[in-house]
Amino acid sequence: NQVGYETAMRWTKGNYAFIVATHIDKVHIHNHIIYNSTSLDCTKKFRDFIRSGLAIQKLSDMVCLEHGLSVITPKPYKERIKRTVFPKKRTQR
Repeated sequence: NQVGYETAMRWTKGNYAFIVATHIDKVHIHNHIIYNSTSLDCTKKFRDFIRSGLAIQKLSDMVCLEHGLSVITPKPYKERIKRTVFPKKRTQR
């Protein structure tokens, strides 16, 4: 949870309220960060930008490495498993 908190503080620069939820329901521990788009003093609104998801991923990786944790290295596009390999889930209606 400390890594998620530090990532959120750096991302928001301490100007926006946020919640960090740490999950251990998968093979790996992971965080979900939810932050308010309005600043704490109500004078600014967070402006999303192109590739913000990639930016926060890089920030998270940097914080993890600073804490001596491993990060996921993405596979090249050609080595990824195609969705057609997995069977489709059937919905119950």
